[in-house]
Amino acid sequence: MIKVIAFLILILVSIISLGLSGLLFNIWPTSFSDQELKVTPEVTEKLNKLLLEPKFQQNMEFFYPGAIDEPSRLLMEAELNDLLKTLIVGIKKNPNKSYILQNFKSTLSSFTERDSEDRDMLINYMDKVMSVLDVKSSNELLNVWRYGLPIGWVLKNA
Repeated sequence: MIKVIAFLILILVSIISLGLSGLLFNIWPTSFSDQELKVTPEVTEKLNKLLLEPKFQQNMEFFYPGAIDEPSRLLMEAELNDLLKTLIVGIKKNPNKSYILQNFKSTLSSFTERDSEDRDMLINYMDKVMSVLDVKSSNELLNVWRYGLPIGWVLKNA
């Protein structure tokens, strides 16, 4: 029994250490509990509509003050639009959640040096994409990126 408890503590300490160092995000899998997606013309139309919207502007619904300056806003918008374009084309060939999360992970990696408000707003955009595609969860990918740990596992049971 003591060995089991020690092993569980070791796993917990390892996860926390990896999370705090940022390494957990790098190794976090995108293929757990994969989900097949229904890609309809309406889904594609909604993604195209999101693609055309200006992004990273002030949004008081999310208490987002907007990007620090216009060049930063345009750069972040371009990165997010690149993700959306990739998804719009790719989900027809890869209609599954793991494909979406794999592409999210790539985009998230490029946002690590952004302000916390910008990172939170990026997560809001990714939540919109998941909603359009009827993706049930990010399998904690977004929490691991933002907070370093799969905090949803703990909060779900709190």
